[in-house]
Amino acid sequence: MNQKIDCFISFCGKLETQHTISQLKFSELVQSIFVLSNKNIEMEGAETLLVNHPNATKSIELIARKATAGFVMVATQPSSLGLGQFAMERMLQLAESSQASMLYADYFELTVGVRSNHPVIDYQQGSLRDDFNFGPVQLFRREVLEKFVSEKHPNYQHAGFYSLRLLASRMGGIIRVPEFLFSMTETDTRQSGRKAV
Repeated sequence: MNQKIDCFISFCGKLETQHTISQLKFSELVQSIFVLSNKNIEMEGAETLLVNHPNATKSIELIARKATAGFVMVATQPSSLGLGQFAMERMLQLAESSQASMLYADYFELTVGVRSNHPVIDYQQGSLRDDFNFGPVQLFRREVLEKFVSEKHPNYQHAGFYSLRLLASRMGGIIRVPEFLFSMTETDTRQSGRKAV
């Protein structure tokens, strides 16, 4: 594995985001780390990218311009992210051996101190909906993002990331890694209907 990964994560609070950055920096496979935020914040070990919404078309285009590594990890959910042991190595190993355009993995969710398993389902052609659960992390080949920019997608405010996943499905395989490689901590534990949008 001589490829590297550029990582793009959503800001989810100063301490939580810094913790995720520290975990990512621990992996020798990580080339650069970027934080997607609508505020100009200083994060040690990462560059902050100002975006209105992490799922917007303009945000995906910015990610594509900033990415220089062969693979790009994207985590757009504003939740604290944890990495399992060798999670990055496993994702990259499978990405290289499978030639997939996008990979995603099972994850754990931590809510009020309780850990729940969240196995995701296998992607099948035609099943890609905007609410399909790919978990908190997706790994793309950089070529998918480059193609996204060259295709000039409409300026979606919330569906840019969905358009990127559709493009990935046309460019090659979308592969589920049936291993619990990541964890996501739910920070907004209010009941549905009372949560912030």
